[in-house]
Amino acid sequence: MKCVKCGFANPEFAMNCGQCGHDLHQKQQDQTASQDFSNRAQQPQMNEATGYSYESLYGLFVGTNQAYYKKIFKRFDQQDSFVSWNWAAGFVTLFWLIYRKMWVRAVIYFFVPIASLILLSIVMAILTPFFKESIGLIFSILLFVVVIGLFLIPGLYGNSWYYRYTKNHVEQLSYYEDKQQIKRFCQQKGGGNLVAVLIACGIGVFGFIFIGGMLAAIMLPAYNDYISKAQMERTLRETAPLQEQMSHFYQQKGYFPNSPETKLKFADVQVSRKSGKITIIMNQENQYFSGKKIQLKPVINPSNKRLEGWTCTSTEIKQKFLGKQCKGV
Repeated sequence: MKCVKCGFANPEFAMNCGQCGHDLHQKQQDQTASQDFSNRAQQPQMNEATGYSYESLYGLFVGTNQAYYKKIFKRFDQQDSFVSWNWAAGFVTLFWLIYRKMWVRAVIYFFVPIASLILLSIVMAILTPFFKESIGLIFSILLFVVVIGLFLIPGLYGNSWYYRYTKNHVEQLSYYEDKQQIKRFCQQKGGGNLVAVLIACGIGVFGFIFIGGMLAAIMLPAYNDYISKAQMERTLRETAPLQEQMSHFYQQKGYFPNSPETKLKFADVQVSRKSGKITIIMNQENQYFSGKKIQLKPVINPSNKRLEGWTCTSTEIKQKFLGKQCKGV
């Protein structure tokens, strides 16, 4: 008998290898034990008191769509693979978990997206100083990965989760001796719960409307303020060359022009030649301030008649939109 460990040729009656001492019959024993286990796995275990096999208990516990799950569970029992695609688990994960009464996993999955967004926000806060120019692209990629993961992982492993859930309960059922107890147990723990899904849908719709309304009430005014400040900032920035032109003209001529050469894209301009006051009238490009006015007044030193700067005021626009360089209401 040839030793599988060192290759030494031993007599047929030898128990151990004469060279390395390896047990010559160990491999054969392992093969025999493996074959016995395989044979036992292929034979449905039977509850003698009720007459239910493991396979029938699986079907009784699963209830709806049991043919599909029994086929998947049989493959899992053979340790073939624990990966298979489940459309319901992938695209309506939370409702599928509730329907199949996997309450703990449903609660966990409910908080997973929230935790993912919080974690993503932290990561973005860390990365922003290092990737200012490409931070938008990085955020889009990370968000895409998170969303795909929330669909892909439950879709691939949902059947495995349900298999473990079912198997744990079926193992408990194998000790029951009363068929009525088994049926009650299956009704309580197994099958599908459509009522719970409908309740969850109702709560989800109400929660979506409630949270959406709260976010809208908070975010829409903030968004409008952001856009308004951006429009005002670009308009005031556009007036800088106009003030420079008017200042240069006054320093050379000693008076102000009737109309400036500089044209503004986001506002119309009126100039008082006597006082030098510039009136900026917002046009349609500024949707939040259309028709509203800003006055730019020159500051002239009375002693030497030199132009020392400009003041910016408005009696129609709130101060929070004008910034530090301008005074509003």
